[in-house]
Amino acid sequence: MTVPTDLINKSVDAAQAQLSAAGIPFSTSFREVEDTQVGVVLEVDPVGGTVLTQGDGVRLLVGKIKKPPELRVPADLVNKTADAAGQQLSPPGSPLPLRL
Repeated sequence: MTVPTDLINKSVDAAQAQLSAAGIPFSTSFREVEDTQVGVVLEVDPVGGTVLTQGDGVRLLVGKIKKPPELRVPADLVNKTADAAGQQLSPPGSPLPLRL
Protein backbone atom coordinates (compact mmCIF):
# COMPACT_ATOMS: atom_id res chain seq x y z
CA MET A 1 0.00 0.00 0.00
CA THR A 2 1.19 3.49 -0.83
CA VAL A 3 0.18 6.69 0.99
CA PRO A 4 -1.92 8.78 -1.42
CA THR A 5 -0.15 11.92 -2.62
CA ASP A 6 -3.27 14.12 -2.78
CA LEU A 7 -4.42 14.20 0.87
CA ILE A 8 -3.06 17.62 1.88
CA ASN A 9 -5.65 20.41 1.52
CA LYS A 10 -8.51 17.89 1.27
CA SER A 11 -11.37 17.93 3.73
CA VAL A 12 -10.79 15.54 6.60
CA ASP A 13 -13.88 13.54 5.61
CA ALA A 14 -12.66 13.09 2.02
CA ALA A 15 -9.14 12.12 3.14
CA GLN A 16 -10.44 9.61 5.70
CA ALA A 17 -12.82 8.11 3.12
CA GLN A 18 -9.97 7.76 0.63
CA LEU A 19 -7.75 6.02 3.19
CA SER A 20 -10.57 3.74 4.31
CA ALA A 21 -11.36 2.77 0.71
CA ALA A 22 -7.68 1.91 0.20
CA GLY A 23 -7.64 -0.17 3.40
CA ILE A 24 -5.04 2.09 5.03
CA PRO A 25 -5.42 2.56 8.80
CA PHE A 26 -5.23 6.17 9.97
CA SER A 27 -5.38 8.39 13.00
CA THR A 28 -6.30 12.03 13.15
CA SER A 29 -4.89 14.81 15.31
CA PHE A 30 -5.72 18.49 15.30
CA ARG A 31 -4.02 21.90 15.38
CA GLU A 32 -5.67 25.29 15.83
CA VAL A 33 -5.67 27.29 12.59
CA GLU A 34 -7.23 30.24 10.79
CA ASP A 35 -10.83 29.83 9.60
CA THR A 36 -9.93 28.91 6.01
CA GLN A 37 -8.04 25.79 7.13
CA VAL A 38 -10.61 24.38 9.58
CA GLY A 39 -11.45 20.77 8.67
CA VAL A 40 -8.64 20.56 6.12
CA VAL A 41 -5.69 18.14 6.12
CA LEU A 42 -2.54 20.16 6.86
CA GLU A 43 0.06 17.39 7.09
CA VAL A 44 0.31 13.67 6.42
CA ASP A 45 2.76 11.34 8.16
CA PRO A 46 4.31 9.49 6.47
CA VAL A 47 4.28 11.73 3.41
CA GLY A 48 2.37 10.91 0.25
CA GLY A 49 4.06 8.30 -1.93
CA THR A 50 5.53 6.38 1.02
CA VAL A 51 5.14 2.61 0.72
CA LEU A 52 3.58 1.17 3.87
CA THR A 53 4.30 -2.23 5.32
CA GLN A 54 1.62 -4.45 6.86
CA GLY A 55 0.20 -2.80 10.00
CA ASP A 56 1.52 0.68 9.22
CA GLY A 57 -0.90 3.57 9.23
CA VAL A 58 -1.13 7.22 8.35
CA ARG A 59 -1.49 10.18 10.69
CA LEU A 60 -3.53 13.14 9.45
CA LEU A 61 -3.01 16.55 11.01
CA VAL A 62 -6.24 18.54 10.56
CA GLY A 63 -7.07 22.18 11.25
CA LYS A 64 -9.53 23.01 14.01
CA ILE A 65 -11.14 26.24 15.22
CA LYS A 66 -9.05 28.40 17.51
CA LYS A 67 -10.50 28.66 20.98
CA PRO A 68 -11.32 32.22 21.98
CA PRO A 69 -9.41 33.49 24.98
CA GLU A 70 -11.10 32.75 28.27
CA LEU A 71 -12.67 35.78 29.85
CA ARG A 72 -13.56 36.07 33.50
CA VAL A 73 -16.06 38.56 34.85
CA PRO A 74 -14.99 40.01 38.17
CA ALA A 75 -17.25 38.96 41.02
CA ASP A 76 -17.12 42.34 42.80
CA LEU A 77 -19.03 44.51 40.28
CA VAL A 78 -22.20 44.72 42.37
CA ASN A 79 -22.83 48.17 43.89
CA LYS A 80 -20.14 49.86 41.79
CA THR A 81 -20.75 52.85 39.60
CA ALA A 82 -20.94 52.25 35.86
CA ASP A 83 -17.62 54.06 35.38
CA ALA A 84 -15.85 52.00 38.04
CA ALA A 85 -17.28 48.74 36.69
CA GLY A 86 -16.37 49.78 33.12
CA GLN A 87 -12.77 50.45 34.14
CA GLN A 88 -12.58 47.07 35.81
CA LEU A 89 -14.01 45.34 32.70
CA SER A 90 -11.75 47.10 30.18
CA PRO A 91 -8.98 44.99 28.72
CA PRO A 92 -5.50 45.77 30.06
CA GLY A 93 -3.87 48.49 27.98
CA SER A 94 -7.20 49.69 26.61
CA PRO A 95 -7.13 53.47 26.11
CA LEU A 96 -10.75 53.94 27.20
CA PRO A 97 -12.84 52.16 29.80
CA LEU A 98 -15.76 50.06 28.65
CA ARG A 99 -18.99 52.05 28.67
CA LEU A 100 -21.97 50.43 30.38
